[in-house]
Amino acid sequence: MEHTGTHFVLSATNGKVIRAKSLMAATGANYRQLPIENINKYEGSGVYYSATGMNASACKSELVGVVGGGNSAGQAALFLADYAKEVHVVLRGDDLGSKMSDYLVQRIVAAPNIHVQLNSQVTELHGDHHLESVVLEKNDGQKTEMNITNLFTFIGAKPCTEWLEGIVATDEKGFVCTGPGIDEEDLYMCDIYMKRKPQSLETSLPGFFCRGRCA
Repeated sequence: MEHTGTHFVLSATNGKVIRAKSLMAATGANYRQLPIENINKYEGSGVYYSATGMNASACKSELVGVVGGGNSAGQAALFLADYAKEVHVVLRGDDLGSKMSDYLVQRIVAAPNIHVQLNSQVTELHGDHHLESVVLEKNDGQKTEMNITNLFTFIGAKPCTEWLEGIVATDEKGFVCTGPGIDEEDLYMCDIYMKRKPQSLETSLPGFFCRGRCA
């Protein structure tokens, strides 16, 4: 991609050249997988990377696992607890509050059907066509198989923004900065931003917008 000053020029894989006055990038991100050999088999059939209403209905009266210690994991655990019989939050460390907001920690601790599995990680997935159970392994090597039928993982994502490197401002993880999230020094690299502030989804390059998980 190039920017001539008045137009964006894109080269498509079929050889065509596209010119536009503005662009919207929505390339998303690749969710980080648990390092389990057969995890691809269960993605969409017991392993998920977001907790939606559709997922929740399938968790009714079931044992559910949530992997991760950030706010996304905490919010998902509380949401799923309204439907599931039990929600097990799996954390490799020994402190639920190290990366999670205190208000979420307090609500999780107070929830009667949420159980926090510290110093643990999911190492095995089992089931013929849909996830039927998982194996949790403690840091000391102790293993426990649990009948968890829905596993939600929130261990981060890598944005698909390599093609934008050096073109627009990104954060340390590669997510594109937009609107108020753009550093002042990056704004002042452009004359237009000397006269106005970027719009909420606008990047450090005026006319180039970004939304979704890549922003």
